[in-house]
Amino acid sequence: APARIQVAQAGSLGLLRVIDLKIPTAALATYPAQRQAFLVPPDSPLKNGMAELKGAKVLGRPAVFGTTIGSTPHLGILIAAKVLGLEEGKDYILKNTAPADMITMPKGIDIIGIWEPNVILMTEFLKNARILELIDTYEFFNGYSYMRGEIEDNAPDVVQAYTDAFVEAQLLARLKTQEVLTAFIADPSQRGRDPKLIERDIEVHILNPKPTKNFMFESAHGFWIPLETYQASVMADAGILKARYTDADFKTVMRPKYMADTYARLGWKVPGV
Repeated sequence: APARIQVAQAGSLGLLRVIDLKIPTAALATYPAQRQAFLVPPDSPLKNGMAELKGAKVLGRPAVFGTTIGSTPHLGILIAAKVLGLEEGKDYILKNTAPADMITMPKGIDIIGIWEPNVILMTEFLKNARILELIDTYEFFNGYSYMRGEIEDNAPDVVQAYTDAFVEAQLLARLKTQEVLTAFIADPSQRGRDPKLIERDIEVHILNPKPTKNFMFESAHGFWIPLETYQASVMADAGILKARYTDADFKTVMRPKYMADTYARLGWKVPGV
């Protein structure tokens, strides 16, 4: 936002912020592969999903739900509540909880809502939690890779080159997985992280999904603009977002033409709708 950064990657809420600020922006790719989950302690009596919170029929009281207020897992519980008819205060109680605390699966919290790679960390490495239900059942997490609009205005060839590089990087990771993984683990940004966790994270979120996952549809069976508008409306209903957004707001920033051009030169078809 303060013009010190020309390229960014963030979840949908980050893109909403630049729309809010009316900063000319070109969103070039999506990255929707990130898994989110509702987690419970291994010995929790909750076994069969979030529907068990209704009427406090399993715990005999409202479940304490820990998540970071304003995050995408918070959005997940809001949508789950709409779908399942859950009432805050009666079926569950929200507790604002920092990620560092959620990772410990603290006493006094029945369920947490968190994103990757923390789901893998807690369920496969720390083994202090299990998945009650995927948040993706209710909410579709999406992120964007985007550039400042003045680059598109003055150097669209640079925008295209970046989009090409975005796809090329994923193909290189598939072609030379061990070499890329070794270099990434050695990067200062990964200091202190378990190399095995990094490897598992890359396997799940980079190598397994098809590289065409990044294509940014304006509208295809509800993806992406109609979905983004709906999910933003849920956050607005809860008072988390102060503004309401329309399909037109998202169309001002989405630029699928660059990824389509990349695919054309690779000989790929744009994924069907």
